[in-house]
Amino acid sequence: MVEMKRPQKKDYDGTKEADTKNPVDQLKNQVLDIRERGKVITSGGREIAIDDTSMVRGYILADWNDKLERYLKTEDFIRTNFGGQMAYRYYRELNLIIEVLAFDRLIDRASNRNEAFVSMLEGRSNYDRKSKGTLSAAQ
Repeated sequence: MVEMKRPQKKDYDGTKEADTKNPVDQLKNQVLDIRERGKVITSGGREIAIDDTSMVRGYILADWNDKLERYLKTEDFIRTNFGGQMAYRYYRELNLIIEVLAFDRLIDRASNRNEAFVSMLEGRSNYDRKSKGTLSAAQ
């Protein structure tokens, strides 16, 4: 599940009254609704059963700013800046992990991934495509 906040959004609020300012609760409530129904219905009308034990990954894409940082602190997210700003938290009862990614980090990830793919296609990669053999129990 993906929750995208409008670019340059500056107001994040952890209060229950500010539902549209609270992307974490938006995702948690959507997952809870799906868990209670036990299924989702695609835009084409197809029903897909969702088992209670299925882990759900939720992503919030947003511009990183001081208010978002403060909001994530109050929501007890683990924050990291390895490769760009990001935070994550696991909700055991919902079997849900939420990752909050800065738009810049997402763009950087996509650029790096696409560069590696294009390099391989053009033969510029130093990746060795030859099989290394099979692993055995003795190794």
